Amino acid sequence: MQQEFPLLTTSPVRPCSVDAYTYLALSQAGGIADVRAPAEYARGHIPGAVNVPLFTDEQRAEVGTTYTKKGQKAAVELGFSLVDGRMDALRRDLLALAYSGAVRIHCWRGGMRSASVAWLAARSGVEPILLTGGYKAYRALVHSAFEYPWQLIVLAGRTGVGKTEILQHLALLGEQVVDLEGLAHHKGSAFGALGQAEQPSTEQFENNLHQILSAFYPHRRVWVEGESISIGRIFVPKPFYSLMLASRTVRVEAALEERVARLVRDYTVFPPESIIEALEKITRRMGGDQVKRCRQCIEHGNFNDAIAQTLAYYDRQYDYTLSTHSGQITTLNTRGCSPEQVAVQLVEMANEGGI
Repeated sequence: MQQEFPLLTTSPVRPCSVDAYTYLALSQAGGIADVRAPAEYARGHIPGAVNVPLFTDEQRAEVGTTYTKKGQKAAVELGFSLVDGRMDALRRDLLALAYSGAVRIHCWRGGMRSASVAWLAARSGVEPILLTGGYKAYRALVHSAFEYPWQLIVLAGRTGVGKTEILQHLALLGEQVVDLEGLAHHKGSAFGALGQAEQPSTEQFENNLHQILSAFYPHRRVWVEGESISIGRIFVPKPFYSLMLASRTVRVEAALEERVARLVRDYTVFPPESIIEALEKITRRMGGDQVKRCRQCIEHGNFNDAIAQTLAYYDRQYDYTLSTHSGQITTLNTRGCSPEQVAVQLVEMANEGGI
């Protein structure tokens, strides 16, 4: 169990302490100072929060060990010595976040780390606002959002039909859209990491997804791309994924030549050796001979044939995944249509109850 350790033992400060929902809503009150150690922050944090650690990772471990072996008094004394000389830097960090005269502060569970930094903030002329229950309470709020019965419409379709582009146009039309692949920094296949930033942790992915959902009107429809439960190395929250499987689904269909052309456009911007490296990750599942033929096509610049052969494998995988959906499935043939035209048609269908 993670522990909070007292740093300052002068007269107690009674800053404003609010629940997680209110804490997030007070965006005009000031920035968010996450005073947990850097490793805690790196695992997952409130989007937009700035790490203002009271202790380094090593110092936090040292204080924890001292607390366990020698008790609270020894831990407090050690805390004083470790932070001595850094108080002015901490104060400057807090002042930088107090753009409206206040700063929101939290640690792991709303214990002594945040209380200590609140003491410093108050004595620097800044109003501290604490998160009751700390980051742990925020994470409970995050998980509650995935249990909500969102009115999802899942946009399904084989690789290359342009689902991401359609979602982008749906958003431009004012629709509520969740781009899971965008949040995951991964397109979901062996080639999904090409051109993407490093993936977040699953915890941070959940936090970012919650941020998107919390801005939505809860009784309006939400469009989301059909995915497997894993996207690269992160996982979609199980309650949200279960809701996706049971939700209304639109299967977008496009001609094979259109799909190949779109994928050639999207992937030939990457070096051939990067594409081959990604291809070889699925050798066992796709078959060594098939991968060898695709590799030869790529090496000779014949991307159309390479992609067409790879699609035969991914189409089987996608069709199986779609078969696990229990919700109503509507098929929409988009041959010859642009993603913008498809988005307009989807909105019309949804408004008329055709989905």
